[in-house]
Amino acid sequence: MLPSFRGTIWLYMIAWIACWVGPVRTQGESASLASLQGAPIDRPPIAGRRIVAHFDFNDRPPGFDNPFPPSWRQHRAAGFPFYLEGRYDDQVGHEAPPSFRLQLDGGSLAYRYEERTIAVRTASDYVVSCWVRSEGLRNARAYITAYYMDRRGQRIEGTDRRSAMIGGSGELTDWQHIFVALPGNVPDSRYIGIVLWLAQSRIWQDGPAPLRSIVNEDVRATAWFDDITVYRLPRVALRTANPGQVFDEDERVELHTEISDPDGLNLVARLHVYSAEGHIILDRQVPIHTDQNGDFESISLDELPPGLYYADLRVSTEDNIPLVHRSLSFARVLSRISPPAAAGRRWGVILNEVEPSLLAGQGRLLQQLHPEFVKVPVWQARNAIARANGVDESIDRYLEAIVEANAEPIAVLRDDLPAGPYVVPGLNSILDLFEEDPLAWKPLIAGTWSRYAGLTHIWQIGQDGNEALAGDPRLGEIIPVLAREMQPLIGQPRLADVTLVNYQDDSPWVADYRAITVPQTVVPDDIRRYLPPLAKGNAERIWLTVESLDDHYPRELRLADLGRRLAEAYFLNLGGVFMQAPWHGRTRWFDAQVDPTEDFIVFRTVTDVLGGSMPVSRTHIGGRGRCLVFDRNGMAILFVWDEQAPPEGIEHFVCLGEDAVQVDLWGRHWPVPTIGSRQAVRIGPMPTFIVHTPTWLVEFRRQFALDPMLLEASFEQRRCLVVFRNTYHEPISGLVRLTPPDNWDIRPIRLPFALQPGEQFRQEIEVHFPLNAEAGIKTFAGDFTIDAERRYRFVEPAWFELGLKDLDLHTTIYRAGSLAVVRLTLTNRTERMVSFDGFVVAPGRQRMNRPFPNVLPGQSVTKEFAIEQADSLRGRTIRVGFNEVEGAYRLWNQLLTVP
Repeated sequence: MLPSFRGTIWLYMIAWIACWVGPVRTQGESASLASLQGAPIDRPPIAGRRIVAHFDFNDRPPGFDNPFPPSWRQHRAAGFPFYLEGRYDDQVGHEAPPSFRLQLDGGSLAYRYEERTIAVRTASDYVVSCWVRSEGLRNARAYITAYYMDRRGQRIEGTDRRSAMIGGSGELTDWQHIFVALPGNVPDSRYIGIVLWLAQSRIWQDGPAPLRSIVNEDVRATAWFDDITVYRLPRVALRTANPGQVFDEDERVELHTEISDPDGLNLVARLHVYSAEGHIILDRQVPIHTDQNGDFESISLDELPPGLYYADLRVSTEDNIPLVHRSLSFARVLSRISPPAAAGRRWGVILNEVEPSLLAGQGRLLQQLHPEFVKVPVWQARNAIARANGVDESIDRYLEAIVEANAEPIAVLRDDLPAGPYVVPGLNSILDLFEEDPLAWKPLIAGTWSRYAGLTHIWQIGQDGNEALAGDPRLGEIIPVLAREMQPLIGQPRLADVTLVNYQDDSPWVADYRAITVPQTVVPDDIRRYLPPLAKGNAERIWLTVESLDDHYPRELRLADLGRRLAEAYFLNLGGVFMQAPWHGRTRWFDAQVDPTEDFIVFRTVTDVLGGSMPVSRTHIGGRGRCLVFDRNGMAILFVWDEQAPPEGIEHFVCLGEDAVQVDLWGRHWPVPTIGSRQAVRIGPMPTFIVHTPTWLVEFRRQFALDPMLLEASFEQRRCLVVFRNTYHEPISGLVRLTPPDNWDIRPIRLPFALQPGEQFRQEIEVHFPLNAEAGIKTFAGDFTIDAERRYRFVEPAWFELGLKDLDLHTTIYRAGSLAVVRLTLTNRTERMVSFDGFVVAPGRQRMNRPFPNVLPGQSVTKEFAIEQADSLRGRTIRVGFNEVEGAYRLWNQLLTVP
């Protein structure tokens, strides 16, 4: 008979929540779970049906004299002394005494429950929960393990699972809740076995003791175990039809759900699919199978547009008590824009997880990205020091998968010291190890070098972003030693070191390559400012790793920032641009899955569109839209954005050619509409690409300008040059008609030209402007007709400024009661004294003048004009400015609106 105890259903729910995110919990997490225990509640019937076994150690038969519970057998093995023995503790218990107390006097102690009474059903999953209290555990740990047994009571290999471990502080702890989750569908499973452990570090520590370590043992240590409960759970699975969970444009999108429960009564399962924006795409009920071999349900979502999606499967009782939760993300992507030979060139991915169960998914995503390089950790200092450097065949399979994806693997020697339960004195980083005599460390790594010498040719010392290694002066001495020791095994070893972009390193280069990380704290515009000092003329030997913003930033801002970071980094024309794998690998007790993120879609688009291209120039579109120009085989790739534009963007009319196509960061693309002889392109805060436009045409337009770009506001006759260059690979001829601002006059207005490839056109023109011309940015429009391989016709603006050279002039207007106050400021940047009159002209008011006499070089003078009864001028325009009173007569006008 199952005894009643407090909070049964909450224990069940907490156990399930704990197990689906992973079988191991930290002490803090266990304590927080325990704190969820509430006041006594009535147990719903479903909880009783799902409790398979419960042990509260309050079941001693009358006359039972043994100090330990019946059916629990002491574990016998090396390190488990016979003199140690577990006992009932009639003074201590979780809900109430007694409990089962294990106490050490040196050595370790464990008890097994292997009676064939905890029967299982293959189609179900199971959770074992236990409450533990400890005292004096500094080196020893208290924990439980569970496993499946066959019909003869023999343990089934590979089914063991271990809970979180309690201990470490040595203090008396509160009761803490720990769990072991056992996935179902294990062939020949009939029963569950449980072991209670109070073990020294040599037992619970994975792998052998580290080099030079001293293993300490607790002489006096105690652990209490109580309220051990085994729950049966529904078998629930949610997966997609392919590993990696990314679907091509013409690929069928399928979700597979599997829900099986032997009694299946009073349960409801519901599947939701959401877009990245949070919109509900699908909401449907999923059937629950009660047979032992329930098949999966296939749900098709073929009409999904490209993007990232989230699937959420929840199983609950009919009265809406949640029981089981499964989730995953998947992506639909469009066909590539670039040819296969170009996509992904000079791009790289950094793998950190190399679990065998994640290989299929990660391999699929690498094939989707098609990067040129993939960094993979092949050696970990921690494992080497611990002498746990056995052959890891998963690394072999990962390297083979990278090669199959047509990428070049880069081996990373991971610096993870100090780490793990053992800290070796004097070894705080990988450099501390390599600084010693090679006879001490070479046996720890030589096997790795020789094993992978044929699969990888570049070896990186430390992982990307490792601040401890950045600029360490010992690298200059250690790298040559490593190269010398590697040479007999590898031949011509190539080494890479690591640093950060905001760390200025003046030391000479020693490694063959340098991996530089750009932290998210460096804004995209600053990337190009940091790199030149670090490159030192070796740009082709630099790898740049780009960090994306954290998820707490708004989604669209974060993705726009990522697109800009990647494009700015690629524009530097380095040896490679890397990104941490844009997906999450989850290895859990019931399965393993790889969830792509929205960063994956953005990274795939950018690497596809820009792969194999070369940077050309920086320019603007429409005077405000920013643009990075790349070239691939004579065709331009424009990366455009406007941070100041509204979310929907601003439409610009430019000559891009009738074949121009615009591509967003999700790979969606559409033809740029043609209006007259120009194309209408919309540019906003979210970056986009423009492709299929000739590079020479983009560069021709960019180089059309007036020289000088500052036109002096003077009554003297002004002359300037019209400048442009033939960027086509053959001679061109044509005519440009100039259109000045309204009421301006230029001569001549028609300029014929005939230019050889690369030849520059420069012709002087006269410019006349009206006395009331407003200072500021202006444009001359050039209406070009060009005869090349065909006739081109387009209008391109040339931006210039009407102002006063070396004088800073500023105007502001504000209200002060019934007054409108105009403030004029003049700063003299010339090397001589200047004198001006400031003026304000308002409609229906007398002109106001104030002198700015004898302003010395470097001096700033500010004066104010008060306009009375300003309410009658609200919303109207007034003219303010300066007239020079000595020397060349110059003037400066500005229009202001009265607030």
